[in-house]
Amino acid sequence: MKLSVQPMTLNLKTTFRVSHGASDQRHNVLAVIEHNGLVGYGEAAAVFYYGDTQESLSAYINALPPLGDDPFLLEEILNSLPPGPHAAQAAVDIALHDLWGKMLGQPLYRLFGLKPAPLHQTSFTIGIDTPEVMAQRVKESNYPVIKVKLGPDDAEATVAAIRQSTNARLRVDANAAWTPEQALELITRLSQYDLELIEQPLPAGDVESYSWLRGQLRARGVPTPIFVDESVKTSHDVAGLRRRCGWGGC
Repeated sequence: MKLSVQPMTLNLKTTFRVSHGASDQRHNVLAVIEHNGLVGYGEAAAVFYYGDTQESLSAYINALPPLGDDPFLLEEILNSLPPGPHAAQAAVDIALHDLWGKMLGQPLYRLFGLKPAPLHQTSFTIGIDTPEVMAQRVKESNYPVIKVKLGPDDAEATVAAIRQSTNARLRVDANAAWTPEQALELITRLSQYDLELIEQPLPAGDVESYSWLRGQLRARGVPTPIFVDESVKTSHDVAGLRRRCGWGGC
């Protein structure tokens, strides 16, 4: 098998703004595995809070030893990958599985013994802008599940404007932008807008405050679940948060 990497720059249709910054491009990479005339592809996204860049992901993949000549030894190949960026390892994993499916002439869901019908719908994300612009983007998307990016400012005005423009299921993602006190007040006020969940309201390293926040929200009778994202970088982080959040959210 021949492994190579292709840098890939994605130009975004609109500026994507979250609480910690804005971007007009995504600088990702493709892992490419060729074997007997077939090609498997796997994409790696560079996530800044993991310390990844397009260059570091490319360097890891380029430095990998040969993968061998048997694409069906998936577990052995993946277990032999040296430590490095998880996104780059995932790209190799995806490329191998893509190649595997192409060699057998079957979609992966069949090879895994699954069927696509019961899959849950994912959400369409709306980046931070003025409440009016965000509400208009929600209306234009006409999507049944919406994730709304929020910072500490204009949070309620934004959600109110969006709720007036759609009956879609709404999820809010603060990307670690709120203090515990801000989170308590904002989540309490936002609960009236029928939110499905609040994602990562607190700073990534502040896992202790989730127990306090959960207790305060319960005392106020606020049922909106809290989910974490940036606070979980590896599976080892799950155990500590399990004691503070419970399965399925805080």
